[in-house]
Amino acid sequence: MKNTRVHLSAKSLALGLVAVLTLVFSFASESKAALILTINSAAETVSFSGSDSGDPFDEAGTGVFSRFRWVFGSDTTGVTSFSVASGLDFSNFTPGGSLALANLSVAEGEVVLLAVFHTDVSSVDFAGNGASVSYSSLPVANKAFLESLTSSNTLALSIGTGPSPVQINAIPEPTPAALMGLAALGYGLLRRWRAVNS
Repeated sequence: MKNTRVHLSAKSLALGLVAVLTLVFSFASESKAALILTINSAAETVSFSGSDSGDPFDEAGTGVFSRFRWVFGSDTTGVTSFSVASGLDFSNFTPGGSLALANLSVAEGEVVLLAVFHTDVSSVDFAGNGASVSYSSLPVANKAFLESLTSSNTLALSIGTGPSPVQINAIPEPTPAALMGLAALGYGLLRRWRAVNS
């Protein structure tokens, strides 16, 4: 009976440790505001999570438009843009204004996230809402460059002030070896279940 108690205590300790680590990491990730771009290469979609705020810049000085621009890379060959406005929520426009467009532009060697606002917005909050946006129509070379980004890459803010760099969360396509390993695990579990239940 003592072994059972020790086993339960070790199990309880492990569960408690997991809970504490989960809380620590969730607080740590919330303390640094940042937008996160998730690239799901298996589904050929991008989505956004996280949040940030900042001051878009009116480059023309006309008061008509202001914008944020984040960039990674510098080769603009074959650039193709698509809207990601459905994956982002913008709020608290100061002194007022609205979103004109939010695009992700992907070239053979560059990725740019651009958010443009009507009027000269001096401050805005924004957050990813998790909605997936397909990039399946991108040319092959552009798609390959987007899918080559990893969590060690970031999109650096090049226009605007305040927001952090956009973090990258890459979900790679499963490798054939991983799929075979998963199948072998499933087969082993099925054999064990049959042996126990027969």
